[in-house]
Amino acid sequence: MYKNLNNFLINEKVFYFLLLCFASITALFYYYAIDQRAVTSGLILTDQINYTDKLNFYYLTFQNSWIATFHLVELLINAGFSLNFLNFFILFIFLYMNAIGIFLISKSLTKDNIFAFCISCIVIFANINLGSLDYPVLLISEHTNGMSGQAAATLVFGLVAHKKVNAAILFSIITIAFHIVIAAWLISILFLSIYIFDDKKKFLLNFFNKKNIIYLILIFLVLLLSFIKFQNNRIAIPFEYNHLLYTTFIEMWDHHRSYAFGINYKYIFLTILMMLMGFYSMKDKRNIKNNDLFFKIVFLQVLLSFILYFLYKVAPNLFQGIFLKVIPTRFFLIHSVFGAVIIISILYLYLKNLIKVKYIFRLVFKFIFLIILMHPIIYYDKYFSKFENVYANRILGIKKDDYSFWNKVKKIDIKEGVLLTSAHSCQNTLQNAKKPILFCVEAFDNVSYTPAYAESLKNILEKIYEIDFFNPPERNRGGLNDITYKKTFEKRSVIDWVKISNEFNIKGLILPIEWNLQLDKSIIGK
Repeated sequence: MYKNLNNFLINEKVFYFLLLCFASITALFYYYAIDQRAVTSGLILTDQINYTDKLNFYYLTFQNSWIATFHLVELLINAGFSLNFLNFFILFIFLYMNAIGIFLISKSLTKDNIFAFCISCIVIFANINLGSLDYPVLLISEHTNGMSGQAAATLVFGLVAHKKVNAAILFSIITIAFHIVIAAWLISILFLSIYIFDDKKKFLLNFFNKKNIIYLILIFLVLLLSFIKFQNNRIAIPFEYNHLLYTTFIEMWDHHRSYAFGINYKYIFLTILMMLMGFYSMKDKRNIKNNDLFFKIVFLQVLLSFILYFLYKVAPNLFQGIFLKVIPTRFFLIHSVFGAVIIISILYLYLKNLIKVKYIFRLVFKFIFLIILMHPIIYYDKYFSKFENVYANRILGIKKDDYSFWNKVKKIDIKEGVLLTSAHSCQNTLQNAKKPILFCVEAFDNVSYTPAYAESLKNILEKIYEIDFFNPPERNRGGLNDITYKKTFEKRSVIDWVKISNEFNIKGLILPIEWNLQLDKSIIGK
């Protein structure tokens, strides 16, 4: 029996399945409270959220953004898949990608499946990383693009650690479908690494085989079809670019490109620690000499991304146009998750070697492994309760006490207009009520990528929220907190609301129930 258990624990495919189960359960626990932005995009592209005003800048954002993931979601919605399932599926896919990437890196360093599995679960569940920069680490998030970029980078480096460089290159090309900026960076790093560190002729012969060529043709065919669809549906932006407004937005409002954030020395220190540990491990022939290429690629990633990070911090004016839009500091964040995994794995490896009684480490992680496996059995009542909630809310994927409210909003015919929502109710209005909104007040990221939107944003902020565009209440927040404009809305007269409604074609407001506006409440939620 002990022999059978050992055979079970050394079978790598078993752990892929266990990680799939872990990703599924984790996604099941979180998805009903997270409305994926990709699902919102799919609803807009399918016209299930009907924007009669095709020049609304929130609507234009989705129509003029080429992300193949949006088209895939659009296809799945048209095929009849529920929003509930899509929110779960998107979260599951990227959680599984992260889990596999972490597992492969840790396994390649420690040669210990149990440890690698435990670390994969713990890192994701506890959100362990080296830290965030101007852009956050997104493992579980409603921001599909950022989450997908993080997951893709972790998986690509995991494949490299697993000595599957060809697969890493193929997947980095696939990443174009859901995050073109991260994809371009990963492809560049991989090919540059091969040019510097590897046998180029041998690589070309191995990579461009019949199977990989077929994969490449299929990948580029899908990307081409998606791009053609995007071009056919693209809408000309009617707003003129105003340089002053755009530079003011970047300086005063934008969160990810803000000049106000200083250098994160703690993150740099941890990155240097990771590199030193990796460098020492490369020189130590006892342990991980076969991971030389992986560490070399990691070092190149760190070096080039740090140069961009440092230059942006000391000379931000060097970055203009597209070089500013891509968020130059985000590339230095790529190793935040797997960098922590490298440090933990190498520490485990050397501590295990130092302590003579090695079975203690195996025993500890076998115990953690068993706890992870037994948790659903021990706390079966909580899991059943979660399943019941999922089943009960499968129509809209929202909490029971909200269902009645959003169902009533969904039945309202607002005709040719939009709703004005709070930050909290923005995504619920789009996904659960399927009603068009003026814009989402929680984040103005679309202006960063399309500078011409700045004038429209300025008009909305100053007329509706009575906020000076050149003097935001909270600098570089990236959006508005509901409390910022609460008093403005409460003191506004009915006559003023009518004027704003006529100018912006607003047919209703969805705001917190405790706000005391000088308007009658037609539908009250909980």
